[in-house]
Amino acid sequence: MGLEDSRSPALDEILPRLEAEHPGHQLINAELLETFTQVGHQEHAEDPQIVAKFFTPWSNWTWYATEFDPDSLNFFGLVDGFEREYGYFSLEELLEIRGPAGLRIERDLHFGQPKISEI
Repeated sequence: MGLEDSRSPALDEILPRLEAEHPGHQLINAELLETFTQVGHQEHAEDPQIVAKFFTPWSNWTWYATEFDPDSLNFFGLVDGFEREYGYFSLEELLEIRGPAGLRIERDLHFGQPKISEI
């Protein structure tokens, strides 16, 4: 099954919008989606691999995504904000958050894909 076969209609609708709003710097793109697909579910992994890191440039909030569901547009991973905890977070919510002067959530393009234990 190819990448196009595994995409959900929701993601097919959102990818063009993301590419238009954030040219060259998207929260998720086809390449990252393929990586999430290859890594798969990690609920039984003792030390899951982080696929993407999202952060607020104006505060200390960071989201380390280990899984992504293209149907619900939800990530799962470690959220480091007021506390450090595992949980689900929505792509749509990350896109809607605005900080001072209109700053947005960003994806760390140089983070790599370490294991949770390495952060």
